[in-house]
Parts: sequence; structure tokens; C-alpha cells
Amino acid sequence: MNPNLLRLEPTPLLRQAGGRLLQTARLVVQGETAPGDVQVRIIMPSAGEWVTPVVLAPGETPVEVEAPVIEKAGEGVCEVRRGDRVLARAVVPWQPPRKWTVHVVQLSHHDVGYTDLASHVLAQHDRWLDATIDLAAATREYPEAARFRAVIEQAWSVDHYLRHAPPARAAALVELMRRGDLELTALFGNLTTELCGSETLVRSVYPAFRLGRTYGLPLLSAEHNDIPGFSWGLSQVLTEAGVRLFCPGLPNYYAWGDPKGPSFWDEAALFGRAGIPGAFWWEAPSGKRVLFWCNNRGCGGPAHPALPGLAERLQELQGQGYAYPVLRWPVSGANRDNSPYGGDFARTIRDWNARWAFPRLVCSTNARFYADFQAHLPADLPVFRGDVPGQDYPVGAASTAAATAVNRRAHAEIPAAEALAVAAEFLEARPDPTDWAERVNAAYEEALWHDEHTWGHHFPAGPTACAAELEKAVHAYRAATLAHDVANKAMARSHSRNCRAPAGGRPRSPTADRARR
Repeated sequence: MNPNLLRLEPTPLLRQAGGRLLQTARLVVQGETAPGDVQVRIIMPSAGEWVTPVVLAPGETPVEVEAPVIEKAGEGVCEVRRGDRVLARAVVPWQPPRKWTVHVVQLSHHDVGYTDLASHVLAQHDRWLDATIDLAAATREYPEAARFRAVIEQAWSVDHYLRHAPPARAAALVELMRRGDLELTALFGNLTTELCGSETLVRSVYPAFRLGRTYGLPLLSAEHNDIPGFSWGLSQVLTEAGVRLFCPGLPNYYAWGDPKGPSFWDEAALFGRAGIPGAFWWEAPSGKRVLFWCNNRGCGGPAHPALPGLAERLQELQGQGYAYPVLRWPVSGANRDNSPYGGDFARTIRDWNARWAFPRLVCSTNARFYADFQAHLPADLPVFRGDVPGQDYPVGAASTAAATAVNRRAHAEIPAAEALAVAAEFLEARPDPTDWAERVNAAYEEALWHDEHTWGHHFPAGPTACAAELEKAVHAYRAATLAHDVANKAMARSHSRNCRAPAGGRPRSPTADRARR
């Protein structure tokens, strides 16, 4: 029985052989013939032909074959032959393959208190960051594109690690960040930005930029993950800080129960089609812009180090009209929040690039992706203004209404206390022995911890849920306490200046002054 060619599907996999570039295709043949005596011959216009020996079995047989890479669209001829005899023949339309570069960006999603108590999560991220030093050392002899790299999703984990790590390990981590193998991002945490006061939102970039100034670290990108909403004011903060790339991981909760459920925003209007990655300029109220990149695949990424489904997804994206040869592909070291970083992605990328010319994989960071991607941006890239109102997280804050109210008041009380402290120091013309600036910074950090998006433990009952709620509430009350303390001491300093003795006289009494008036 002569075989039938059921379908011939291209893949994005290209390899070099004999001085030419070949594209792998998947052929499905139905039929039966003697094993080992069949060849698949593919002839491509202006590119020549290639013959692949295959073995067919009864029924449908999927086989991988190769075709010469073409530069212009045309029709290819596929033949199944035994010797000089043509057993089956088909003419198929063929498109030039895209020569992909895929930036595999590894992150650990920072969820303070969702998988464990927040106090335990801090210690976990200390361990994960410490392990990156050894993962980088283990891959130092790999080809440059395959060496271990990762993005540190939010600044709080780095800040905590550098405060508590042994000096030699802290220095090693700093060196990885200076080299760009670990990338520090601009925001303190994954914040519920709708809850932040204006000044608190500005202060959300202070910790990262303080680390950047202290250690000479580059800061190019910002992440905002697991939160389907963000304030327009965030664009103003990012652009004024000099952030070039904003790449949030935005979960579409509506699609969890129904894959065809609507998104929280109009993906087709923003990216040209729903469900594909893309970019636009996010314009701040000032008119400045930051490049907004979104994968539109939720928060985080796959955790399997072999990268299953990558080739199929690339071919799908080309067919769906994704416009660029460069893609950011986020991955995670484990299928959970607060995951450790994994070294197996580097090994996969090393072996993949040894086999395939394209897609070329890069163990990458946001900054490396940006450097590659910006060269392909069109002059007419869309520009959008405004925000996406959050859904569950602002509402979730009401579940701890008392602490949330305290923290909301602190958003106004901290800058007021800071202003009083500045005025008091100006009047005194000498430093404040209580170092009010450190306390103001600490107050803002406490407020940011409470505005962080994790509202308790993932199981909302039992002692862990109660402890998680209390740990979070402490940040709100500490923020309020620090603001109150700074304001009180500033007022006392100003008062004491008014009571100081005039030259050659006794100290004035405020009570006596009032009596004389």
C-alpha cells in the first residue's frame, strides 16, 4: 500500500549542516512499506532539496524531516520515495522561518507571607540568593549565552540579604549584580499601588536606588507581578527614576475557571491580538514614557528545565502575528511562589545551542532582553496613558480594615513628620541627635511592607493565618509610631529653641510669656 502524506508542519528549529541552514519539519504519513527503504525528499524554491531517510510503520507515522531554509515565501514539494519511484507527493505553501532569539529570564516570585509566615519567607530568600552565587560559579565555564543568570524580582530580598549575609558572600552577590548576571529591579516590592500615597509610591524606588548608589549597581527595569492592576502614578515614578523597561506579570483570574473568559484589559487593542506577548509605550502624566512589555501569560513561568512546549509556542506566535524575532520567556525554579533559583535551565540552554542554530536561547535578564529587543521596536509603537484599576487586592485590604486604616493615615503622617523635622533642624542649625532621617526612611519602609500585595497566608484559617495577619499589621503600626515619634521630637526641638535663654539672661518661661501677653 502506498503511503499518504497527511500533513507537513514546519517547526522553528534550524540547524547548520554542510554549510547550509536546514529547518526541521514534522511529517505525518499514513501507510505501510518495507522498513528502511523510504526517503522523504523536500524541494524548496531557490533553496534546493534535502533527503531524509525514514522508517514507516502501519497506521500513522510521525517523523521529523528537514528542509532547506528559504528567504521568501513559496511552495515546497514533498515526496516519499523508494529509490527512483515516487510513492506519494504533495505541494505545500511554505513561509521563511523566523530566526528567533529567546531570552529565558528566571525569577522567583516574591510573595511576602503567602507560602509561609513573612518572617520565614525573608530567611528563605536569603538562602535562595546565597545559592545563586554557587550556581553562577558552577556555570562560569559554559558558553556566554548559557551561564546562570536571574532577575531578582523585588528589592526587599536583596536589601535583607546584604544586611545579614557574611561579608564575603554579600560581596560575591554584589559582584554578580555588577556584572549583570543577577539583575536588581527598581521597586521595593509587589505593591498594591492603589493603596499607596503619592509620596509612598515615590519612596517605593528608594531602597533599590540606595543599593545602586552604595554598590554601583545598574537599575534598568521594574517588575510588578501577580497583581492585575496598577496606578498611573507608577509610570511617573518609574520614568522620573530613569527606569527604561516595565515588564509586569499580570494574572488573568477571570480565565482560571474558563480559558475563554475575558481579560481584565483589552489585549487586542493593546497588543494587536489577544493572548500574545507585546509592547507599548506607557506614557506618564509628565509625558515621559517607559517601555511596557507583557507576556500575557500570567505571573511567573514554567518550571520544567527542559523547556517543553517552547518550540511549539514559537511557531504558534509566528502564525498569530507576533511581530518580533526576540522574545522574553520567563521561567521559575519551582512551581510555586517564593521558589528557589534553578541551575538546570543553564544546562538546557547550553545543550540546546550546541544542537540548534535557531532559536538561539540566552540565559538572560530583563536588561539583556531590553538591549536586544529595542533594536526591533517600530517607530509607530502604540502609546497608552492611564492605569488599570486593581480588582481583588484593594478589596482584600479591607479584610484587615483597622491596620489598613492606620497605614493609610501613615501615608500622610510620615511626610508631615519629615517636614517638621526639616524645619526643626533648620531652626536649630545643628544635627538632630535622634537621626530623624533614618527613622523617616524606616517609617516609609514599614508602610511599603504593609502595602505589599500579600494579604496573609494562602490558607485563610487557623493559627498561621492569624499570625500572618498580625505580622503584617505590625508594619502599619510601626510606620505610624515612627512618624509620630519624629513629629513629636521635631515639635519638642522647635519648642526648646523658643525657650532658650537670651544672651546674658535667664531661660524664658513659655508660661510667663503667655502671662505677660
